[in-house]
Amino acid sequence: MVEGDAVYLMTGNRLRLFLVLTAAVLGLPFPPDITLVGAGVLATLPPPACVACQVDVERARHAYSSDEWKALTAGEVVTPDATASDSSETRAGTVQAAGIVRHPPPLVWATLVDFASRPKFQPNTREVRIVKVDGNRVWLAEHLRFFLVDVRYTVINTLDPEHGTVSWALDESVDHDIAGTSGAWQLTPVADGRHTLLTYRAWIDTGRRLPGFVERFLLQRSLPNVIGGLRDEIERRCHDPDPK
Repeated sequence: MVEGDAVYLMTGNRLRLFLVLTAAVLGLPFPPDITLVGAGVLATLPPPACVACQVDVERARHAYSSDEWKALTAGEVVTPDATASDSSETRAGTVQAAGIVRHPPPLVWATLVDFASRPKFQPNTREVRIVKVDGNRVWLAEHLRFFLVDVRYTVINTLDPEHGTVSWALDESVDHDIAGTSGAWQLTPVADGRHTLLTYRAWIDTGRRLPGFVERFLLQRSLPNVIGGLRDEIERRCHDPDPK
């Protein structure tokens, strides 16, 4: 990429962000040539018709106690017990965090799927490289410094914008420095669609000789920064449209 290309790409991203914000505020459909994904896959993934438009908002809201919801609306990050979920698919050792972002789901989605920029705001992340894109699946080679050790692995992300989810699982076809990982981001519109309830769930088996409760403790301790880092990046990218 030459210098002129870099300037064009930056300008194009700002234009896309402006058009998407305008569409979200006015309740208009997204422009057909606008792609809410990171620059590395702009030419491959089609633009979503909507983001989080098929989420069961009431069910998501009632997954939290009144105290947890009060904390969320006050801007705090909550870390409920993921294993208390009624889902039979929840693995033992899964951790969860949630926070409210004062921007609509399309803007949150745009940052969430800007995979290559994650080292700027995702804790412990050194590098994220897009390996392959196939339909709504994106292969990412990730380099993290985890538990004071550098680890590298590849995950397959599945994007489901209508249901507001980006889920991932380990790519079993390549070698890894960890034993396993899976998880998901969930976006839920709140405050009449002006804000987004952002939920993060993750399970990881580092393959290290650490007791399970120690791994869960270290993961749990990092959770507020996972939500906070993404929220701060969204705020940095676009000025807050609703400061209240």
